[in-house]
Amino acid sequence: MKKIFVKIGITFFLVSLFIIGCQSQLVEQKFEDFGSSGGLSLKRPSNWQAEYHERNGSIVLKAEKGILNKDSVVIVIQPYVFSSNQLNVPEEEVEANINRLKIHFYGDSMTIIQKPARLENEDYEIATAIISIPISSSSEDSAEDDSISYEGDSQVLDNFRTVDLRAVQCANNFAMVYIYKGNNDQLNAEADDIVESIRLTCSANQ
Repeated sequence: MKKIFVKIGITFFLVSLFIIGCQSQLVEQKFEDFGSSGGLSLKRPSNWQAEYHERNGSIVLKAEKGILNKDSVVIVIQPYVFSSNQLNVPEEEVEANINRLKIHFYGDSMTIIQKPARLENEDYEIATAIISIPISSSSEDSAEDDSISYEGDSQVLDNFRTVDLRAVQCANNFAMVYIYKGNNDQLNAEADDIVESIRLTCSANQ
């Protein structure tokens, strides 16, 4: 009987070590070339890949799970590149990007789930919205070229993907964030945490 308890204890210990080893560690990453005011930083789990694209100044983060990595979630972060040099209010930026997606990519097949709304925040001006887009045959490469269109390669329910949009603004810096959600709740939650961790480098004269 004693040997049985010892074996159970050893098994439990090994399983615990395995679980701990599989847990992702948070990595703080800085992108000093992002935007017009000295950069952006964020915290991401180690299982997320992050790339900075010099050509368009965008940051793309991606994580995958499931059999053959069928479940994927993607975050695209863009600097202020679409409007005039004078920053508009975040709600207008979110609405302008929704209109751009509808006109150039999805048409009437895109659905607005949540209209642009402002969030209370002590450090930044923030506005959010939620849309639903159809998954087409477009590839990840075309998404990087367009900077604002990423359908992804995962199997999403009913062939539609939910996209959270967030405009984050402070003095002389701005980020437009797109979260392309998937079917994996853990990855979706990790994506939300990454976006909440975003810190912009802002002008001292606020």
